[in-house]
Amino acid sequence: MHAARIAFTGLACLSVTLPASADQITLKNGDSLTGEVIAKRGNTLIFNTPYAGELKISWDEVATLKTTDAVAVMDNDERYEQRVLTAAATPTALQDAPAAVTPLAEILYINPGPEESGQGYRLTGKANFAYTQSDGNSNSDQLHADGEITLRARDYRLVVGGELDRASIEQRKADDTRRIYGSYDRPVAARPLSRYQPADCRRWWLRLPALRYRDHTTVTQGWYRCSQRGSLHCRY
Repeated sequence: MHAARIAFTGLACLSVTLPASADQITLKNGDSLTGEVIAKRGNTLIFNTPYAGELKISWDEVATLKTTDAVAVMDNDERYEQRVLTAAATPTALQDAPAAVTPLAEILYINPGPEESGQGYRLTGKANFAYTQSDGNSNSDQLHADGEITLRARDYRLVVGGELDRASIEQRKADDTRRIYGSYDRPVAARPLSRYQPADCRRWWLRLPALRYRDHTTVTQGWYRCSQRGSLHCRY
């Protein structure tokens, strides 16, 4: 009875730790993974497993994918819907699937962010600050600060930032540099460049000429510079 009681307790614990249902993916090398589909962005599938944590898997390595719950799906025609997803690299990979099979090549995003789906935007920012003081034969102070704000939407990207560096020796200004910059990107149709488009790139973006201002002052000299530049680049 004692041995039987121990075996029963172990089975009870096992039934609690295993999920009742989970998403499943099969890789082209034959490996199968069970867990949760987090998102598909670019050429990367983000998949969370209870035994290995969050994995980033190349979309080209996925053979089949099944979700148990509805996920947000956007196809290459930018149609957006919530549905349980059954997808495969080839039509014959899931012949016994109870639902319609979606070709993996037609899936643009899974659980896209607001800036990817076109239903909103994403605002991010960063800031850094550092101060150094040195005492010895001469006393010096150094200050550095920088910050940047990025606004991303499906059809534009705006970046604004600035940087400040100041230094003094014996309370006399030795260096004072201020920099302000910004950029504005928009997608463009560039069919002649499609042959040069990388596999993980979806659209060409035009960076419009943006103003960059820099003011630099030292003990012996001072100058400022304004510049404008534009570029054409490709990203997902």
